[in-house]
Amino acid sequence: MFKNINSGGEGFDDENSQACVLATPIEEDKDRREKDRTERMGREKKKRERETEEKERKKDRREREIKEREREEKEIEEIEKKRREEPLVGVGDRIGLAILTADPPLAANR
Repeated sequence: MFKNINSGGEGFDDENSQACVLATPIEEDKDRREKDRTERMGREKKKRERETEEKERKKDRREREIKEREREEKEIEEIEKKRREEPLVGVGDRIGLAILTADPPLAANR
């Protein structure tokens, strides 16, 4: 609706008057601004939550990778420790072990 500033009346003013303005009640403007503000704040909150979740996922992934590396390093150390503790086996002994551990039919043929 248009409001005639000169007469204070509502409705369309005469076509020759240039003092007509679009009449929007102040409450509607406030409501619209509040709605826009609420929507913007909601979007910003969701964005912050997504960023926080992403940071947590990255942190968790880094922690898992560190634990995995530590576990692998520990396994390697255990394997190396076992190799150092085992007595050296000669070539002949290895052949004998191969025969003993082979399938029974193969061991009988030798």
